[in-house]
Amino acid sequence: MTPEFLTDGEIHPGGLATYTLKTALGLIEKGVEVQVVQGSSTCSDGIFQGIRYHMVKTKNRPVQTFLKNITFGRLNRTIEWITQSFLLNQKLKKLHKKEKFSIVHYSSYKAVGLFRIKKVPGIVRISSLQRWWDLFEGRGLSKDRQCSHGLELFTTERFRHIFGPGDLILRLLRRRKPGKSTYHLLQTSVPRTDSLKDSSLYREFDPKKEKRYLLYFGTLSELKGFSVLKQLVPEIIENLKVEFVLIGKSNINPDGTTARALIQNAVHENMRSDFHYFDSQPFSKIIPFIENCQGVIIPSRIDNFPNTAIEAMKYGKVVFASDRASLGSLIKDGYNGYLCRYNRVSDYYQKIKNWLNSDESYKYEIEKNILQTIPSLASDKIMDELLSLYELAINDAKTKS
Repeated sequence: MTPEFLTDGEIHPGGLATYTLKTALGLIEKGVEVQVVQGSSTCSDGIFQGIRYHMVKTKNRPVQTFLKNITFGRLNRTIEWITQSFLLNQKLKKLHKKEKFSIVHYSSYKAVGLFRIKKVPGIVRISSLQRWWDLFEGRGLSKDRQCSHGLELFTTERFRHIFGPGDLILRLLRRRKPGKSTYHLLQTSVPRTDSLKDSSLYREFDPKKEKRYLLYFGTLSELKGFSVLKQLVPEIIENLKVEFVLIGKSNINPDGTTARALIQNAVHENMRSDFHYFDSQPFSKIIPFIENCQGVIIPSRIDNFPNTAIEAMKYGKVVFASDRASLGSLIKDGYNGYLCRYNRVSDYYQKIKNWLNSDESYKYEIEKNILQTIPSLASDKIMDELLSLYELAINDAKTKS
């Protein structure tokens, strides 16, 4: 059960939707029957890439409008989350009467498991927890945000088995209520992208494959490290004589400026041609940029094992990641990538400088270590571990009953 997966038959661009699709396909390959119940703006049932999905209209419902009006718009997000969980689980109850599900795999995001069916074993995956996301984004804590944060944590911590891809978020949860739940680290599998390569955009950018550049791809926001990039990119371009490519949505700041524009304007006027920006692109068009870059930067203020890291490492590319990106279980600093100190621009700069100035034999060893790391994230292996978690949760439920 997830608040996002498919929208009008297309893949939703969010990380949770991408994870859900990969996992569903991996489980089907293991012979497991999978159905996805998802929040949407419409109601429909269908099949996408062999996955049965059930879209439930959870937005703009009359009951939501009524509740928002009587609370004077002060609890809009909380109301949306509560009603969404109720509607999704009502749909699940109807399906369960016919299908008799063995287990329900819930997302923690937006507290979709609040009204979970207690008769069916359940497990929850940490996707993102808005309490910490809003904190590191620097958002103000309105009453609505406080209520929704509490709702998400309350819902998540009611599960006996909680798993997630990143050790950082699991540690934060464990410290809140040690001993109540069992926490499992289960990393995200390597994406299936071998047949999805489109070089058309890259050929326009670098027809002769001569450019030396560093890469950032994904949504550009404060949470994802905008403040680091704003300072780092000009230093890289002006001092290290390397270009910079940014691909992804550039969020609009309260004053109307985009993050992209702020970075571009920070670069010296004579060198702005070395900063390249492309709006959000299908991943098939990003692959050639990964294959030919000098490295990928992931300066998140906080993150939950971002897909960008494994997408880059699959192609043997070095990652310069924040030590708050939950990648400590995957990247060993100086062995198969670099972990940089939180918000420390000088640390990113020095490690990038050292990498660019390294001899080819050193780079070869690092890249070899990167490629040797990837088999640990193979879909077949990760799906076996997930099925073991399912079995554990099912057996625990049987013991309690």
